[in-house]
Amino acid sequence: MKNLILPVILLFLAGCDYEIPLSRTPSAPANPALTGSWTGHSSDGKPVSMEVKTSGTDYSVTYTEGSDTISFKGFEISAAGLNLIQLELQNVEKQKYLFVKYELTPDSLMIYRLNPDVVSAKCQSAKEMLNDIDVHRQNPFLFKKPLKFTKSASQ
Repeated sequence: MKNLILPVILLFLAGCDYEIPLSRTPSAPANPALTGSWTGHSSDGKPVSMEVKTSGTDYSVTYTEGSDTISFKGFEISAAGLNLIQLELQNVEKQKYLFVKYELTPDSLMIYRLNPDVVSAKCQSAKEMLNDIDVHRQNPFLFKKPLKFTKSASQ
């Protein structure tokens, strides 16, 4: 039973609402400033950590909350004039995607997840999703509240 429940919990934690990618190719190199170990708190206040590795255009992200760890691979994309990172959940049978924008300051990293209540997860194609993003570009709820991370002190 635990083997069945864990993947569902991890998908919920990951927030992977989309089953189609917006792009098959990166639009820019990976940002090396994102590389490293980051710590923060989930939306419900639980401690979380994130390890980000970059290689050329690719990101490898490991996200840990409590004893649960999930992995993503991804790359930078341009979607309806927005610079995003498209992340694909790893080690699952069915492809699941997460689209985020980020703000990087000298002491923090803010991650904003595309809001499926605004850009429907039921879109049937990348073209339909891109149109939905474009239509709602000025919507203040296009992205969910950010997760804030700080660089781990050990770096």
